[in-house]
Amino acid sequence: MLHYYRWRLSLADGERRYDRYEELLAARPVVTVPTIALDGGRDPFTDPPAGRF
Repeated sequence: MLHYYRWRLSLADGERRYDRYEELLAARPVVTVPTIALDGGRDPFTDPPAGRF
């Protein structure tokens, strides 16, 4: 779990064994249908947008 937090904050490299899958997912088309978005302002590891809180 500690590695995840370091990776999330860009303090550690990701798992190289999954690089192939990351590339395959990145090559997929953009989703163009309505989707649900989670509120990133409640994420404790991401700075809130300007004007929030």
